[in-house]
Amino acid sequence: AIKSLDGAERLLRLESLNLYSNKLADISELLRLRPLSFLAELDLRLNPIIKQESYRLFAIKYLPRLRRLDGADITSNERSRADCLFANLDYSSSGEGSEDGCDETEETAQVAEQEPSA
Repeated sequence: AIKSLDGAERLLRLESLNLYSNKLADISELLRLRPLSFLAELDLRLNPIIKQESYRLFAIKYLPRLRRLDGADITSNERSRADCLFANLDYSSSGEGSEDGCDETEETAQVAEQEPSA
């Protein structure tokens, strides 16, 4: 079973990655996928990582080219929520900042309440 995405950053042309039912647990492992500019679909269902609070929004924020995550299309509402929730964290190499119009305190509370449990 896969526990780390070490080396995945070299798969530059990868468009879809199915890691269904593995042992990925550390949310920071997703950051290894940031160089994959063609990655549009990612499936991490049945991995411990999906139990982490705001996992889906973290993946949407830091893998902005994704169109589908865990078998579900990513909505514009989710993108907005992810931008607001993670506005103060900068894991990007491009230094992406926060989006205008985010009330971070209110949005963070709303996301925590609305986040579906895995």
